Amino acid sequence: MGQFIHAQNFKSHLFIKLFSSYVAIILSVFVLFFCGVIHMTSDLHRERQNQYYGIMVHELGRALDVQLEEANVILSSIKASESFRDFNTNPLNTNSMVTPARMIEQIRNDIFSTNNLNIYDAVLWLQGSQNIYTSTQVYKVDHYFTEEDIKKPSLQLSSLSKIYDFQSSQTLFSKQWLVYSQECSNVFSNGIVSILLDRKTIREQMLQILAEDNNITFEINGIDMCSKGTVENADTYMMTSVVDPSIYYTLNVDASNFKNGVNIYMIAAIAIAFIVVIIYVILSLLLANNYYEPIETIEKIIDEAVPGEENVNEFANITTGISQLIGERNGYREKMISIKPYAQQGVIHGLMNGNIEEEHVNILMEEDYMVLHRPYFMLGVMNIAYAGEGYQEKDNLKKIKWSLQEIVSSMSNEEMKIVLYDKDKTDIFIIVNSNKSDDIEPAFYTIHSKVSEAAKDKGFLITIGVDQLREDISQISESCNNAVKMLGNIAVGGRDTVYFYQNETMQDRHKYYFPNDAVNRLTLALREQDTGFIKKYLEDILKTNVKKYDISPDTAELLVDELHVTTIKVIKNVNQSDNIDFSIEKMKRETTLEEMFEYYFAIYQTVCGQLLKLEENRQEIADLNQSILDCIDEKCFDSMMSLQFLTEKFGVSNKYISIMCKKYLGMTYLQYVQEKRILKAAELMRTTELSLEQIANQTGYVSMLTFRRNFKAVMGVNPSEYSAADGNK
Repeated sequence: MGQFIHAQNFKSHLFIKLFSSYVAIILSVFVLFFCGVIHMTSDLHRERQNQYYGIMVHELGRALDVQLEEANVILSSIKASESFRDFNTNPLNTNSMVTPARMIEQIRNDIFSTNNLNIYDAVLWLQGSQNIYTSTQVYKVDHYFTEEDIKKPSLQLSSLSKIYDFQSSQTLFSKQWLVYSQECSNVFSNGIVSILLDRKTIREQMLQILAEDNNITFEINGIDMCSKGTVENADTYMMTSVVDPSIYYTLNVDASNFKNGVNIYMIAAIAIAFIVVIIYVILSLLLANNYYEPIETIEKIIDEAVPGEENVNEFANITTGISQLIGERNGYREKMISIKPYAQQGVIHGLMNGNIEEEHVNILMEEDYMVLHRPYFMLGVMNIAYAGEGYQEKDNLKKIKWSLQEIVSSMSNEEMKIVLYDKDKTDIFIIVNSNKSDDIEPAFYTIHSKVSEAAKDKGFLITIGVDQLREDISQISESCNNAVKMLGNIAVGGRDTVYFYQNETMQDRHKYYFPNDAVNRLTLALREQDTGFIKKYLEDILKTNVKKYDISPDTAELLVDELHVTTIKVIKNVNQSDNIDFSIEKMKRETTLEEMFEYYFAIYQTVCGQLLKLEENRQEIADLNQSILDCIDEKCFDSMMSLQFLTEKFGVSNKYISIMCKKYLGMTYLQYVQEKRILKAAELMRTTELSLEQIANQTGYVSMLTFRRNFKAVMGVNPSEYSAADGNK
């Protein structure tokens, strides 16, 4: 494989075809891998985006529900007040003991009680009246309030003049508000109370939540509340208001936001795959050169004596040239002797792979050239399997192959020739070619006995699968397939024996036992990590098939295929969140059923171990998160409390703490600490005579500027204004 590759090899059509076939297979696998990576990352990206926008629409909805909840408080307070119950707008009715001024005062007090800067005013309008009552005065408009006006939608984004169809130049009625209304009634009349929410400030709050997202719109009952960019082909996320089920929120996201961007993991995977492809291309070049070398040597020798035609089948040139060389008696015999070792290897390889046409076989059957010229042959494949304890020594397999070579060399003579050809690392093709058909079958028993004796002390077991006796050498490719099939009897018959070709005749050998509920029962056992049940369950399946059914190797393979698919389904059922990193490879056909079932039980044991480790990790993370939250609550009012303090104390990153707070507290770390400190400060203002500087120090602020700014952000007013308002109360 490491031999020098001549540039002239690329002039050979045969070498190019051989090398190109390897490269085509490698590139096909790479393309499939590339497509799989793209598809997997695309699905993962879209799933994450769906989760992200699902959380976002709930955040937007919660923010608006807070405003509507406070509006509900005002509406309920107005409707439940004695002022409203006894209020009548009809001047002829003397039963009303409540004046308009008292009703205005009631509305004003209810609005001020919420301290919500987003609520501009409240409006009361009773049926049959032209008067509109607010927190400041009574307005008279050119429209009588009717029952149809009561039936208007509870939430609208418009001006009052447009909603109730009247003309007014007052800013209160002409400006566009987010109007939240509820029907009200007392003993005198029915009406409606509307809360006017400042659309601009609410929109700014919504845009803060949207942050850097583009091509997105947020709607309330189909009303565009805020938007960023343009949305053409939209994916929609909806939620219903907790405060008012008739109100629903809609987040429309443009399809361009779901496009899969550059992913460092995808790039890394493709880069590694590309490097692997380059390595395999180089290996395929060496492999093609290795297989082409014998043919190249033959071509050179033949071309010196019998120049061949260009651009024709190279095998045809070789066989024709050999035929001419054999027929010559002018000294070409010496060249034939030099060709022979290479020709034997190349021709056997060609016959096994079906690359030599039948009409060329006769040419290669000349006695002085073709090694397999005797009338009868049988082909077998020997499997060398390690069954000892511990790890096998590195050179033991080579020693056994050397012993096999010496054994077949000693058995070969004029009547019988034995040829070896490596199939793979542990399997070797054995071709016994003899003049007597009766000598061939005992030869395989002899080979098995002697090689087994040589391998016994090294912990290896020798098994041979043998095809039927044949006379046509061109059938050697079919014979290879049958020998490999016979070796498959290891599954049901075990190792350390010789399996000769048999026709499958018994129909019942195609039956086997596998429970219909295996997936459900194994899934339950795996989730409970009950390896004892899993082991017994697999052993019962194996024993039932061994005792009740006389299964064939093909049927055993079907049984193992079903167990393989079942195991994949079971692990997939348990691994819903993709936390288990595990892949299952199918075992080789030349394996006993006991070994196969032990292999799959080992897989279940490994998965149980991973599940146990995941549970321990989850508990450790939960304990860590609780410790961080407890520390935040305990140190909240300490001026030394910061993200850096937490990261150093618990050995985690700033990002980890931020994500954890968002998950468990519904807000970021800074928002949570800021809100707790300011609420504590407000409580101290109400219950103590401490100065603002003292309160700031007690709540963790070293800068009065920061304290004042955060106080206004949370409470809506400056600390001094809040203190003064509390003092007035």
